[in-house]
Amino acid sequence: MKKLILVATVAALAACSGKAPEAATNDTAATNMEASADTAAATQMALDGKTAAGTYTATSPDGRVLNQTVTADGKLVTVEGDKTTNGTWTSSRPEEFCITNDGEAKPTCYTESMDAKRGWIATNVADPKDTWDIKRVA
Repeated sequence: MKKLILVATVAALAACSGKAPEAATNDTAATNMEASADTAAATQMALDGKTAAGTYTATSPDGRVLNQTVTADGKLVTVEGDKTTNGTWTSSRPEEFCITNDGEAKPTCYTESMDAKRGWIATNVADPKDTWDIKRVA
């Protein structure tokens, strides 16, 4: 099952530093997020300014729909049709989100951004063509 969700670029930092940001990798993003995993889950804010814990719908450009529940204790449940996948999530800031589905060795990390046309978008760090439109349900 394809993985999803939220994680974003650091354009503000690039603008302040005057140089382009280095390309992120799943390993780099995951390492950064693991360092703050203990405190991030309960207090981490999502891109919409609310706490990250909640229920979301993610829709791919080709129409696939995932329903995800993210809990404050770092757990993640993804439902696509009649298939349910459990996992964990980490995030060190609203623009980043990594998920590790049960049975997977490495996390999949996403950057999140707001697009004037599409709204909230999650983009896979390792595969930028893998994008999802995110909507908070609860």
